[in-house]
Amino acid sequence: MRRGANGKQLSIRYSIPRTQMCIGNIQRLTKLYNYVKIGGEKIFKVPEYYILELFGKNKRKGGVSMFKIYMTDKNIIHEETRAEPGCWVHMVRPTSQECAQICEMLGVSIDTPDLLAALDEEESARVEMEEDYTLILVDIPTLELRHEKEVYTTIPLGIILTQQHIITVCGKETPILQFFQSGRSKEFSTKKKMRFVYQILFRIAALYQNNLRIIDKKRIAIEGKVEGDTEDFDLIELHELESTLVYFATSLRANGVVLDRLTRYKRLEQYPDDQELLDDVIIENKQAIEMTSI
Repeated sequence: MRRGANGKQLSIRYSIPRTQMCIGNIQRLTKLYNYVKIGGEKIFKVPEYYILELFGKNKRKGGVSMFKIYMTDKNIIHEETRAEPGCWVHMVRPTSQECAQICEMLGVSIDTPDLLAALDEEESARVEMEEDYTLILVDIPTLELRHEKEVYTTIPLGIILTQQHIITVCGKETPILQFFQSGRSKEFSTKKKMRFVYQILFRIAALYQNNLRIIDKKRIAIEGKVEGDTEDFDLIELHELESTLVYFATSLRANGVVLDRLTRYKRLEQYPDDQELLDDVIIENKQAIEMTSI
């Protein structure tokens, strides 16, 4: 939002053809206002994010969206064009400017460093409670290309909870969230924020376990070779697999601390089955830790 010399916010005027905007809808929009001239006749106030969407300014170069908004209706997920209470906002590699736009769109105040925390691979898993929101940072497994070969590693995933919304931030797309985005999960609601968080954490533990099973099969295959036929390449790969187990174990233990903290989290409404689901997540996370020591 532009500001004048006295520090006051300045309204931005847009002239939009009547064919591109429904006046009735504009009159119902009620926050983060700018002034828009409709068909040269009237001036209405509309939110900045509505203007960004109208002109495609919520997209980076190349047409890639800087964020996506989802809402569930009777457990069926839909992608939305506007943020409403109970929605889920997913961001991939956001910039500081994009974080500011998201906060303006949602009408919430979130520190930019907290929104960008998931982009720093050195950030540790934790739970931080601020006045208007809660930041949950966990480590998730992923693949990266190293020396022209895919190897396992971990990266942070940020989950931010406000009273009305849930925001996820990650440095790359992940199958953990794609599971929900694609509609494959039939029993989740963006409005039940704590349960959604636990479902995400359950998928994280499940992906760790799946990756650990793959790693174990590779390890057994290498060790099963006749010692005289073992090549240097195999020894290097075996060392990389062992290093991955160490990374996974460290990340899983850090996630376990986060889960323990969430057992005492009372800020947002929780439903009767939520505690049972959290208990399941804790069990799955412990099982994944045990798998790293096999």
